[in-house]
Order: sequence, then C-alpha cells, then structure tokens
Amino acid sequence: MKILQDAIDDIYAFVMGPADLNLTRTFVAIYETRSVTAAAQRLQLSQPTVTHALNRLRRQMGDELFLRERRGVTPTARARYAYPALVEALNAIDSAFEGQDEFDPTSEGTTFHLALSDAGEATLLPRMWGAIHALSPASNLAIHPLDVDQVEDQVLRGELDGFVSGAHFDSRRLARRDLLQEHYVVLLSDRHPRLRDSVSSDQLEFEQHVVVNGAIGHQEPPRLQREHGVRVAVEVPRYSALPNLLRNSDAVAIAPQYVAETFAANGGLRHLPLPWPIKGVRLAAWSRHAHACSPQQRWVLDTVAEAISGIADLDT
Repeated sequence: MKILQDAIDDIYAFVMGPADLNLTRTFVAIYETRSVTAAAQRLQLSQPTVTHALNRLRRQMGDELFLRERRGVTPTARARYAYPALVEALNAIDSAFEGQDEFDPTSEGTTFHLALSDAGEATLLPRMWGAIHALSPASNLAIHPLDVDQVEDQVLRGELDGFVSGAHFDSRRLARRDLLQEHYVVLLSDRHPRLRDSVSSDQLEFEQHVVVNGAIGHQEPPRLQREHGVRVAVEVPRYSALPNLLRNSDAVAIAPQYVAETFAANGGLRHLPLPWPIKGVRLAAWSRHAHACSPQQRWVLDTVAEAISGIADLDT
C-alpha cells in the first residue's frame, strides 16, 4: 500500500507542478514505447534530452522507474502504479485543447499505415478505403499484416497508425474503440446437395468441415468443431481460403457473418444460421491513446470507425 500511496502523491505532484507537464509526457512516452530512443522520436526531442528528463523523474520519485533490458527498458512497480493515472491526466489535458491543430483532409495528403487480418482485408478494407478516399483524395493507405505478437509495439513506435481486430489485447498502453459485434454462421456452396434453408445440429455434425484454425481473434469456431467431433476435410489458417474451397464442394465452414456475407455477394456461396451456441467477437479499432495521436491519426481512426460502424450491427 505504501508503494501505491507514494505513486499517487507523485502523480499529483507531477500533474499539478507548474513545470512538470513535459516530464509527465516523457514518463508516459517511455512507458508506452519501452524505449528511450523511441520516446525521443515520438516527442521529437533528442535522446540526451529524454535521458536527462528521465534522470529528473528518477530523482523526483526516488525510484529507477525503468530498468534496462536487451531491447529497451521495462517499468518498475512504481512506474506501473503511476502510469494509469498519468495517461488519464494527459488525455484529459489534451482533450481540452482538441481542435486547435486539426488535419484538413481536403487540402492535405498523407500515407496512413493500418494493420488488418486477412478477413479484414477481404471484407472491411473496401469500406475503409472508400471512406478515406472520399474525404481525403490526396491520401493513400498502406495495409500491413496483423501480427498479434508485434502489433502493440508497432503502434507505439509509430510504425502503424492503428489496427482493427477481433482479438483481445489486455494492454493499458493501447486505446480501444469498439466497432461492431461479430456473430458466426455456416458458410457453404449455394449448390450444396443436402443443406437447403437451414441446418440442424445433427446435420452440421454429419457434414465434412473446412476448419479455419489460427485466424486472429477467432478461436471459438475450431474449438466448437473439435468438441462436436466433426469430420475435417481441410484445415486452413485464413478465412480467405474459404471461397474457392467451398464453391465446388459439399464441405461447410463456420465464419463471421460479415465475412460470409462478403464472400456470398461474389456468387457461388450462401450462409445459414449456426445451430450451435457460440460466443461472438467484438471487433475493435486499436491505437495510441489520445495524448500520443497526431491530428492525422485521430482523423483516420475516426473515419475508419465511422465506416465500419456503418455496417449493420450483427447482434441486432
């Protein structure tokens, strides 16, 4: 409890002190990037300046705050306690000045870097790009593969402006914006020889399945297929493999409804309600917190969120 109380006292001194707002920004930048060098790049300061600020922070808080590691730094217990309140304070301060430095999409152009899964590329990307291009014709979009092990650090280092995923990231360093709820359906050929307007649990167990095992954020369907002991015809790592596998076969697959609708719209496929109870996945946009987002990043994330939220919420 003493560590927590000391951290609270330090937070109050940081935020209320007349000259310490820059130290607060330095602390948060180092915590989020886990690197003095990356923090300096984010803050547009020299590395010696950030190192000097870190040394001031250490003296003021009486703690090392960040310990050296082979690939950067790791926060101490005192730093972990301090971070949530400090980042909340920075977000509140910056929100009071929001709008003073905005991105003008009609006169400025830039390259936005976003990460998507293969399912997101196939289904969400056209809507996202359509919205961005309509509002900012001079801008372009660079899509990166979504690597769940690297994406958090990629965002915090500034390599990505953000990403969209159904996977859960238990991180205080990222800001989350919920977009829509994904439900699962049965995807199959529109000429399937046995299944017509509906499928029962017994019928679904009888059919051979294409199992998508490894799709980011979608662990429940393969778990459920294993639990029901289905016959696995093919196992693939991505949803993008489904259309060509299913159009000319009598196999079935379980897919998110928005994925199934997109694939079915191209012909040769249809989808049916899934008879097995299964928890859906909440699709979300992830980015830096508001205090660390540039005007361009805030604009593109707002635009992406509005475009994707325009899809009918699948839980209604």
